Amino acid sequence: MIINIKENTMKNIQKITVIAALALMMSASVLYAQDATTDNTTKPVKERVKQSLTEEQKAQIKQAQEDRKTAREAFKATLTEQQKAILSDKTLTAQERHDAFMASLSEAQKAMWQANQDARDAIKEAVKGSATEEQKAQMKENMKAKREKMKEANENQKEKMKEAAEKVKEHKEQHTPNK
Repeated sequence: MIINIKENTMKNIQKITVIAALALMMSASVLYAQDATTDNTTKPVKERVKQSLTEEQKAQIKQAQEDRKTAREAFKATLTEQQKAILSDKTLTAQERHDAFMASLSEAQKAMWQANQDARDAIKEAVKGSATEEQKAQMKENMKAKREKMKEANENQKEKMKEAAEKVKEHKEQHTPNK
């Protein structure tokens, strides 16, 4: 009976340890995510990009945004109650909602959807095409910096996960009774 109590106690300790390790990993990732979004590196890049645009490019972007907003509102006006229900169904994953929504679209809605996507791509290409060499170099540099930052974040997360797994393993080894 005493051995049974000790085994149950050890199992509870192991469960608590695993839960604590998972909580530690989750809080570390949340803290890292908060740190990554508050380091103000994204905002200045956007501001620098906006400042480097010519007035013509700014006007072109603004007009395209207004056109896309109008098109989005027109598309939303065509949605049925069933389609709205699919979009607001939180029991589905984001991918399942997307797939179900796309499958529910009528041919006319699909055409509107595609036109909106084409308009987005067209303005992107138009701005790229009108960019100066300096702006193109800045865009490349911004993308390179973004990739580096993401790579660093992934490496840091992998290292934290590895450390947490090692701590759990060590704790299990320390608290597992020898048989």
